[in-house]
Amino acid sequence: MASNNNSGIVSKWYCYGDIAYLETKLCLGDRLEFECSGVYTHWGIHVGGYKNMQHAVIHCDIFEGVAAFFTDKASSASRKSEIRANKIGQILGGYGRVRINNSTDKTIESLDPNVVVKVAMIMQRRKTPIDVNLLDSNSEYFVNLCRYDRHWSSQVFAGYNFGIEGKRYTSKNIADLEDEVCPGDRLEFGHALHSHWGIYVGRYNDKEHAVIHFSISGGWSSFSKKKTSSSAFAASQKPEILADQIGKILGASGRVRINNSRDQTVQPLNPYDIIRSAKKMHRVKTPIDYDLLDNNCEHFVNLCRYNKPHSEQAEAVQTTGENVILFILGFTGLLIVLYLSYPKLRGIQQQLSWW
Repeated sequence: MASNNNSGIVSKWYCYGDIAYLETKLCLGDRLEFECSGVYTHWGIHVGGYKNMQHAVIHCDIFEGVAAFFTDKASSASRKSEIRANKIGQILGGYGRVRINNSTDKTIESLDPNVVVKVAMIMQRRKTPIDVNLLDSNSEYFVNLCRYDRHWSSQVFAGYNFGIEGKRYTSKNIADLEDEVCPGDRLEFGHALHSHWGIYVGRYNDKEHAVIHFSISGGWSSFSKKKTSSSAFAASQKPEILADQIGKILGASGRVRINNSRDQTVQPLNPYDIIRSAKKMHRVKTPIDYDLLDNNCEHFVNLCRYNKPHSEQAEAVQTTGENVILFILGFTGLLIVLYLSYPKLRGIQQQLSWW
């Protein structure tokens, strides 16, 4: 699979015998245009490895197959469709041809390829119903929803991981988490005393299942020791915005889960904007001065997802601190009152003894 971006590309046509060569040119999220006759074209989204297929294509097809739909192309009646995942050769057949066609990129900005792929996969897994109509709801309509329509893709994600507070995974079953997580999700890495947070962005900088997070280059475990210590950070260990794979952050003994619970009270941004913000801050190395209460890893992920920095951990620390201070003040006040009252109490005791 090609590692470069195919934005705006319209490739030459490939026949069945050239599929292997086409596959070397493909990028995730590419629109594939299939010409199976001189009358119509059929469209699909290339999603890479999926369901034991190396170069899977997700496409909107009616139950009888693409050719059956066009046998009655003059009819305006909608037909129930199925979103399928097939190999390129299965869709193409032995007599058609296919090409990469991302020409609409020149007029409409495409979504991040990871978002495009995830939306297509979610719709395929959930069997999202689409009433197929030749003029305004066809296979090209489906691929354009996946590749360009931000508002619609946001609705897909909202119905999938919106507000989710998932179960915890360890390094032993991390593959199950990778099947569930969506670009833009908040990932919470659990620790006995605190949590570390990151934004899942999918494939990024040649890393599969990348997470952008605010930490030090030594890793989460090193960061945990430093931030719970009273010593200042050394210049070489100053926290920065990093991009690492889930497994690297998790380590051998940690736990991780999807935690979008804050969605219930604050409206999240579109997934496209969430990961774009996280990637931009990582690329330009946005400087952030770490502070446990005002600028920690949870502030960072909430800034990316909601455009508002916030930390429940910091609030909990502040609340606990305030309660401890109130307790100390109250207890100290009680001791002062008792101390000041002691002479009077001693006098009363002496008077009672005279009786």
